[in-house]
Amino acid sequence: MAKIKRTPAPPKDDKPEVKPAAAKKSAPPRQPPNRADKGDKVIGTALALCHEKLGQGAAAKYNAARLVNTLRWQTEKMYVQQLVQRSEYLAQAICQSPGSLVTALQDAANLGLSISPQLGLIYLIGQRPKDGLPLEVYAKVSYKGMEQAVLASGTVTSINTDLVYENDRFESGVTIDGPFMNYQRARGERGALEGAFCQAKYANGDKHIEWMPLKDIEACKAAATKAMGKVPPVWAGDFAPEQQKKCCVRRAAKHWPNSPVIERLIHNFDATNPMEFGDGSVLEGESIVLIGDAQIEEMRKCLPLLNDNEFSFWTEMAAKSRKYESVRDIPMARFEEVRDALMHRMELVQKNKQPPVEDPSK
Repeated sequence: MAKIKRTPAPPKDDKPEVKPAAAKKSAPPRQPPNRADKGDKVIGTALALCHEKLGQGAAAKYNAARLVNTLRWQTEKMYVQQLVQRSEYLAQAICQSPGSLVTALQDAANLGLSISPQLGLIYLIGQRPKDGLPLEVYAKVSYKGMEQAVLASGTVTSINTDLVYENDRFESGVTIDGPFMNYQRARGERGALEGAFCQAKYANGDKHIEWMPLKDIEACKAAATKAMGKVPPVWAGDFAPEQQKKCCVRRAAKHWPNSPVIERLIHNFDATNPMEFGDGSVLEGESIVLIGDAQIEEMRKCLPLLNDNEFSFWTEMAAKSRKYESVRDIPMARFEEVRDALMHRMELVQKNKQPPVEDPSK
């Protein structure tokens, strides 16, 4: 019987079998905070504050302030919601200073301008009154908004504003018949910017032509940059030409016939876009500060015998007799004059025992 040879098994290794170590599970990478979620939260909070602040009380204030009846509260309120959803910065301003939103809307209404983003006449912006203070909401007028507000007032009947480049044809001067201007845009390459002009025709037929050279426009930009610490967004990119025109219109307005609308516009510019050189002087020498709550309260104390309705009647008539739309349109420079006139009128009323509701402007 044949023997079967079996192959012996290889000798076992004395060392224990080492199993490969399991790979360590690394911690998932830390995800950066979702800025979109944070922005959505701020916008959501701002919208809730809008719903809270823009109630019946705000509607009454808006309707009382509006310059023209074509402005509709519900429509402007809808625009606010659209603007908040588009701008996280505006939403932050509403969250930090909710009451400033109502004031900004009143300012827009007082100029007769809609905040419609499609029209681009006046914008709601977030801005700090001073460094270190919370953001507040302001209504900032565009150069188109300024032109429309002035034209609607009837003080000026036509306004033409444009930028002039080196290849354009432009000349202006003064003859015995008044100022004249010839302007024609270049058809091809217009070259470098040389300046801006603003031509206005008044209701009485007179004209004014303002020429603003490039060096003055650059001075405006430098002053705004100094105030902000960096080049403001309105002076950069596609916005720059509009801001350059606005500077020219703003300076031209100093020469236009006096009007409460123009005074309110300049007051708006000083609040939203002051151009200070740092030496205490305002770039264009046009700062007009209007009286506020403190001055109205001082007049109230000077007329203690008047009830609320009588006080409103007296102060409004005093404003209108000086060609201002309301008492809040009176410049600070004329405050003492108006206050003293009201006090003198009160003395006459007490002396002659006249009814206090008589027209105090006489």
